[in-house]
Amino acid sequence: MYAQVTNISIPATKIGEVRELITNKYFSSLKKRDGFVVAYFHEAIDDPTVIQIITYWKNQSMIEDARKTGSLQETIQMLTSHIPETRIKRQGYLVTITTDD
Repeated sequence: MYAQVTNISIPATKIGEVRELITNKYFSSLKKRDGFVVAYFHEAIDDPTVIQIITYWKNQSMIEDARKTGSLQETIQMLTSHIPETRIKRQGYLVTITTDD
C-alpha cells in the first residue's frame, strides 16, 4: 500500500471554502481512479490555517498512473489559483505495517 500526505497552509478565513472544494471536487475525482483506497481530510484543532489530506492507494504505480491524467492536479491548481496564499507540500510513503489481518 502507498500513502500520500498533502499538507496545505491556507488563510484561516478560507477553511470552509477549501473544505468544500476538497471534499466535493478533489475526493470525487479520486474515487474514480483505479487503485484508490481511501482519503482523509484533517483540520488542525489548534491552527485554523493548517489542513492535511492523506490518500491511500493500492501501490505507488497506481497513483503515478492517476497523476498522468492530470485530473488529480486540476483541483489543487484550482485551489492555488483561487486562493493565492495557499501553500502545498506533498510527501509519499510506502505503507509497510498495518493492523489489518
